[in-house]
Amino acid sequence: MQPPHERTLMAFPADGACASELPPRDARQAAPYTPRMSQIHVRAQPGDVAPYVLLPGDPNRARHIAQTYLENAREYTSHRQLLGFTGTYQGVPVSVQTTGMGCPSAAIVTEELARLGATTLIRVGTLGGATPSVAPGDLVIATAAVPND
Repeated sequence: MQPPHERTLMAFPADGACASELPPRDARQAAPYTPRMSQIHVRAQPGDVAPYVLLPGDPNRARHIAQTYLENAREYTSHRQLLGFTGTYQGVPVSVQTTGMGCPSAAIVTEELARLGATTLIRVGTLGGATPSVAPGDLVIATAAVPND
């Protein structure tokens, strides 16, 4: 499967033709997706989001990261408390985008960020884990995950 930023969307007729009236799948014209408008949940415009994005769940953590670590940070969205900021870190454009709580919200936000040009998404913040080898405040770099929801 291609990463979200490399996916293409299929063009379908605007006249309401049903799937049986469409040409065979391999005959359809595929074009790269380029957003021409704001994404529905994040409400950012093309160019607002940097290629590198930090993803805290908590909007207060997003604001703290932007104010503490980014230079010239500007807020590009606050819609639905999904706060988003873009600035630079050591000269590199970086965004910080709140995902909200849970996998469904994070999935929506990351898909919209990819459509806006984000290429590297890094989850930051708290986690739940049940192992005595990880203490509060430890840095955890996950290499895999197992869904259990």
